[in-house]
Amino acid sequence: KMKNNQLEGKVIGIPLEDNLFLTGLITRQNKDILLGYFFKKAYKNLPNITEWEASEICLICLFSALGIKNKSWKIIGDFPLWNRQEWKVPIFKQKDPIDDSVYYAISYDDNIISSKKYYISEEESEKYYRYGIYGYKAVETVLYNKING
Repeated sequence: KMKNNQLEGKVIGIPLEDNLFLTGLITRQNKDILLGYFFKKAYKNLPNITEWEASEICLICLFSALGIKNKSWKIIGDFPLWNRQEWKVPIFKQKDPIDDSVYYAISYDDNIISSKKYYISEEESEKYYRYGIYGYKAVETVLYNKING
């Protein structure tokens, strides 16, 4: 079992097709659920922490720690001058499964342990990333589509 915050502030490498890597930053950990900010810049080889730089954010999501546990995703190192407060837990959006004109916001506490859900307009929903706890393969697919989209 993972200790609660041991992965916060770690920069990770995500392998995509064509030998490319994208990178992410783990900003919160609640046991095996992680919150990640993922960056747009692709690398031909896995960078080390001194070669790595933060770039434009292309995805923020909750995801399973399995990819890290099974070593598919690599830990590159510690984010330089990691400060948790600079990386907020965002509000996520969710479409109602039955009535797809209805949108909710999912708002978590700062440790991604408890959340509340409330109605928002479709217009407001456009500002937010999609809610869900992604499997690591699903994250890879979303990222691949973003850089090839």
